[in-house]
Amino acid sequence: MYWAFSPWIKALRVYCNFPVIHGNEAQRTTAEIRSLVRDMRIFLRRLVSQSAKLMGATVVNHMQHILEKARNIRAIIFDVDGVLTDGSLYLTDTGEEIKAFNSQDGHGIKMLKSTGIGIAILTGRQSTCVDLKAKDWGVTLVYQGAKQKLPAFEALLEKLHLDGAACAYMGDDLIDLPVLLRCGLAITVPAAPPLVKKHAHYITRSEGGRGAVREVCEIIMQAQNTLEAHLETYLR
Repeated sequence: MYWAFSPWIKALRVYCNFPVIHGNEAQRTTAEIRSLVRDMRIFLRRLVSQSAKLMGATVVNHMQHILEKARNIRAIIFDVDGVLTDGSLYLTDTGEEIKAFNSQDGHGIKMLKSTGIGIAILTGRQSTCVDLKAKDWGVTLVYQGAKQKLPAFEALLEKLHLDGAACAYMGDDLIDLPVLLRCGLAITVPAAPPLVKKHAHYITRSEGGRGAVREVCEIIMQAQNTLEAHLETYLR
């Protein structure tokens, strides 16, 4: 086995100015290196295992923190572009704006709304298709064309008779920061800018327009113990 470690031994000898070794002494050195490699493997396995446990505990603790916040939520406000959609904007030749929505997100909104949680939409753009989808979801609180979102957010809180701590907000861009900083549960998506992620309590696993809203709806329902009972209605 000496040949397998000989390059390492030569390198160590050159680096540390070790003398040339032969025979039994070389065999002893080989055994020592084998023992060192074995110990290093054991150490690395333990290190990886401990790191995984620590990471797992951190994730669990973070999720518990999110669920605690979600228990107090009485209303949630959704941005549109990048949250309810993937952020893409389609324009027809006549200038009409078209957006693509996710059906599972829409059903998640209906599920959450059925538990008594208030639902609102707050977007900086203006689009007829948003009004149509909101009507389909049964959402009546729709604020479009809000270039400054904070005044609209404060107006919504007043209308709902809630304070910021009882309201969740889900946005994906810098324009959403003033609201994200003042709500009880600030949520964003993976594609959001770093500054937005920094100030969000929760970053969804799913992308905007591809299940992120459904994910959040189910988290709030889980936190408020309404998810399981709702899902059971589909099994009857």
